[in-house]
Amino acid sequence: MMYKSGLIESPEQWRAYPRPGIAAYAQSSANLFRFLRRLYKGKIAIAAFIGPGVWENSWQPMSFASFVGLLRRDPDFAREVIDYFRAVAVATVDACGRAGARVMGLGEDLAYKSGPMLSPAMLEDFFGDSYRQITATAHRHGARIYIHCCGNSYELLDKFVEWGFDGAHAFEPTAGNDLAAAREKVGDKLCIIGNIDISHVLVDGTREEVEDAVEKAVRDSAGGGFILAPTHTSAEISIRNTRWMLEASRRVSAR
Repeated sequence: MMYKSGLIESPEQWRAYPRPGIAAYAQSSANLFRFLRRLYKGKIAIAAFIGPGVWENSWQPMSFASFVGLLRRDPDFAREVIDYFRAVAVATVDACGRAGARVMGLGEDLAYKSGPMLSPAMLEDFFGDSYRQITATAHRHGARIYIHCCGNSYELLDKFVEWGFDGAHAFEPTAGNDLAAAREKVGDKLCIIGNIDISHVLVDGTREEVEDAVEKAVRDSAGGGFILAPTHTSAEISIRNTRWMLEASRRVSAR
């Protein structure tokens, strides 16, 4: 729906829309993190997830086409919208950091399968400062923060590093992401996360296909930090195949 039309069609509607209070929204996210950490303490590590991100939140209320047009026609209004969602994200990161989160993720789909939705230069112009503030806030709490970006993110890797992110997810193989090329481009400056396909490998792939995907991902990511993981969450993912992935990753890491 939001790619075609949105709920908000004008600056007047945007200013009149009953947006949530920033402090209350941030605190609710921190409360959720605390609850989950208590619930799963000693069982699994909990990372605070900050999403949707500034870019996604900025365009989705008024549709992709309308917001991208505003970046050209009315950049001052576009920055007004961006500034609000930057404040939301920064406050949420700060609240989660004060709640004890030491790993955080920012959900921010910036790319199609063919490449970035906006040019890297345009993303820098409108969103670069937001991302720097977000990562700096996480780092003040001693936390690490990664960005989740669907699609082919190769052209954005240098930007992820410049903006201060410690890691990046998802490196979908079905979007043409070459993990070896990504590692060569950023070296050890960015922890790569993901790269295990959920359209086939973790859905109905054979055990051999799962193990081959794990082996390839580990091999291609050599030379820097890597966290092997599915590229997304999906109800179609097979628990059996996920177990195969985990078993294969543990065998590889034990070598």
